[in-house]
Amino acid sequence: LKMLQDDLVTGENGETADGDLEDQLAKMFGAKQAAKKAAKEAKTHAVHFKFRVLDLIEIYIQRQSQNPLLLSTVSPFLTGLRDCCGNSTGDKKALFERMSGVFKKLCLGKDIPKELTTDIIQSTRQTAEEVLNQCCKAPLSSMLDMCRVGLYYLARTLLTVDGQEDFVSELYLKALSDYMKRKTSKLNSKFFQDIIDRQPLIRWRLAKGLIQYSDPSDWGARSDYLKQESIRLFNIVIQRTGKANLADQDKLPALGSDLSRIVTSILNNTADIKKKKSQKIREYLKLVLSVSRGLKDSSVQVGSLLNTKELGPLIAKLVEDSSLSNLKGIVNEILVSFGQQKINDKKRKERDEPTAAKADETAVDSHPKSVPKTANKKNVQKDTDTVMNGSVGVSPAKVASGKKEGEGKEEKKQKLKSANQKNKPTVAAGDSAPVTVTGQPAAKKQKVAKK
Repeated sequence: LKMLQDDLVTGENGETADGDLEDQLAKMFGAKQAAKKAAKEAKTHAVHFKFRVLDLIEIYIQRQSQNPLLLSTVSPFLTGLRDCCGNSTGDKKALFERMSGVFKKLCLGKDIPKELTTDIIQSTRQTAEEVLNQCCKAPLSSMLDMCRVGLYYLARTLLTVDGQEDFVSELYLKALSDYMKRKTSKLNSKFFQDIIDRQPLIRWRLAKGLIQYSDPSDWGARSDYLKQESIRLFNIVIQRTGKANLADQDKLPALGSDLSRIVTSILNNTADIKKKKSQKIREYLKLVLSVSRGLKDSSVQVGSLLNTKELGPLIAKLVEDSSLSNLKGIVNEILVSFGQQKINDKKRKERDEPTAAKADETAVDSHPKSVPKTANKKNVQKDTDTVMNGSVGVSPAKVASGKKEGEGKEEKKQKLKSANQKNKPTVAAGDSAPVTVTGQPAAKKQKVAKK
């Protein structure tokens, strides 16, 4: 503006041409607005052009899904997704959604490239390693999902070539080590679930690493949560394999011995059990149950694989702790699969065999007793029995003394009976008579007996 003002200075008095200055300023601001508008339009045209390119790529994927050239599009796709990732509004968000949709169609489609040459296989392996590095350093979870899908696509293609199983398994074992050991790793359990669910050639190669990372010692994963995740993933390996193919796995005996050792060490450490929650211990029990059920109809003996003689009593002992009582159901299922007795059956046996002393007490207590009330303390007798059905109940002490007295006692009873019959009161209809012994009140009867 200073230079523009100097150019517009006219006259000897240094007066400025105000009208010309205003015109120049208006032109300058107008040019700036026009440049902004042109840049915005160019940006919009570029976004629209990218959408049209994505439409063409989508058509090419649909019609040439088995073309090996599609393998070379994985890296450019991830680069474009990384540039658009993290924008919550604007054209970049729409572009990211569109691009991720086309990329998923490429990677998760039914058809994969075939007739791979040696150069294409080598370049695909390099691309897979680069994609794995991007997965371990993904800035956001949405970007991690795209990298996971891209790596699975490359691994699935390589597995169609003979001799590439070792490379793919080493690639995922490297990722598993990063997930379990490195604190700043961006990976998650879903990253491995795709390959476990859909690729039988790789799942048992990962099983060895999974069972090792579930070890409660320092050799395991860096946290209890990751140890539980490794157990859960190994359980998925067992379930996806199925009963028909589980016994045919060459690595099963070694994995079974490792599992038995780990579970035994956990159950033997009672202090560690109290610290752990029941849900954490349940994951180990679920895995034991899955292996035991999977081998039920096979030629492999569960007892030889899992050492059930040692594991059974340790597992049954869990429910003795009140905080782990909710594990009773799965514990009983494991004991049945081991061919051992349920916990409920053991307790029922103990209940069905009461002692003789308890039986006698229950027989004596089964009859109700009522002691007659008298105001005179001298007439209260602690061993007076219940008056029932018009007959006098006699205490055990009196019975014993009565047997010794013999005939003298019997004569007194006969005299008492005849006296009661003479003095028997009459009760009008509707009136309730007091509880009596042969027609007389209990208190009066006691006085007669005393005389």
